[in-house]
Amino acid sequence: MLLLKLFLVPAFIALVAVSGRRWGAGFAGLLSGLPIIAGPILYFIYLENGFAFAQATAAAIVSGVIALSTFCFCYAWFCTNYNWQLSLFFQ
Repeated sequence: MLLLKLFLVPAFIALVAVSGRRWGAGFAGLLSGLPIIAGPILYFIYLENGFAFAQATAAAIVSGVIALSTFCFCYAWFCTNYNWQLSLFFQ
């Protein structure tokens, strides 16, 4: 189980990197948007700590993704409407 934990997530990250070189950044971005990283980690949390803890962790993961997406969209909008000095300052 320890070897699976050590090599599964890095193998998925390597798969995304190789697919980005093969099929382009758009495809790698699509793959990285999937729960490729959080999914296996959440599965191991479920195996070790039980369903209730994994359920709370999944809710926290979704909240984090929503917060990160909100920041990225707002920052991208800010960068397109103002110069880069102001965008860097309000980062």
